[in-house]
Amino acid sequence: MKAWRAMRYGGPEVLELVDAPRPTAAANEVVVEVIAASLNPLDWHQLRGEPWLVRITGGLRRPKTGAVGTDVAGVVVETGTGVTHLRVGDRVVGTATHSLAAFAAARADRVVPLPDGLDAVAAAGLPVAGVTALQALRLGNVGSSTRVLVIGASGGVGTFAVQLAAANGAVVTGVCSTANVVLVRELGATEVIDRTTNELDRLTGPFDAIVDCVGSLSFRRCKALLVRGGRYVVVGGPDGGRLLGPLTHLARAKLAFVLGGRSAHPMIATITADDLNELTAAFAADRLRVVVDRVVPLDDVPDAIRHLETKRARGKVLVEVRLG
Repeated sequence: MKAWRAMRYGGPEVLELVDAPRPTAAANEVVVEVIAASLNPLDWHQLRGEPWLVRITGGLRRPKTGAVGTDVAGVVVETGTGVTHLRVGDRVVGTATHSLAAFAAARADRVVPLPDGLDAVAAAGLPVAGVTALQALRLGNVGSSTRVLVIGASGGVGTFAVQLAAANGAVVTGVCSTANVVLVRELGATEVIDRTTNELDRLTGPFDAIVDCVGSLSFRRCKALLVRGGRYVVVGGPDGGRLLGPLTHLARAKLAFVLGGRSAHPMIATITADDLNELTAAFAADRLRVVVDRVVPLDDVPDAIRHLETKRARGKVLVEVRLG
């Protein structure tokens, strides 16, 4: 099968499209014929081996497996022992260990059935970004009538966070660039702040929760925007150096909110079947939209990762692996 591999750490230039053996299903796994995948910041961090902390499990000098890609949508072609809820021929969506390939092995508890009639290519954009948004809103206690600020509202996680919060009855304010103001308003934001103008200076809140996907506002400013008891949920931030990367920003956030009656909550998403099912149900009912920046063929993955690294992608970058 065709598969992207990275046998050394670096940028997209280290990727190689190789002929690789098709994976087999271990216990509690399935093998999926990949229809589509999507790209996440997680993918370029793993590709570059940065922050260096990730190399403890991924390989110190070079990647252990060269596997690339996490989000997947496709068709089950093999099931391992212990898998009873999925069958060969089922369309599924979730995460796999190497989704930028013609076939991928996945833990059976991290893929769920994809309802008939749904676009598998678009659905591939749901897992990592969608689950991250869902869990970030829970961590922020975002519910009906909650006033929530989403910083980075036009990115992969942000577009889902705006929609999910609005659908849950929250009053959403989104921060994005000029080009994406209309989009974020269409996704359900009551107010949209253009970060490229002086509108940020006039932002006063107050907010019950902030979901920060980019880390562009100071912690002091974020604390001032929150009500007493408010929650600052840190999804992403500045790179922070090669050793710890974004983890530096997460740690600083925790320290900055020790005093003042507001709390910071750094988060890393955990993929669960329950959350994937919630997302696919909302997608099937047209309550959740996958905003697509672009769809590229498997051959164009390196250029797609370069684009994602600019942090200017509008929604999700999808990779169509199986045509037709």
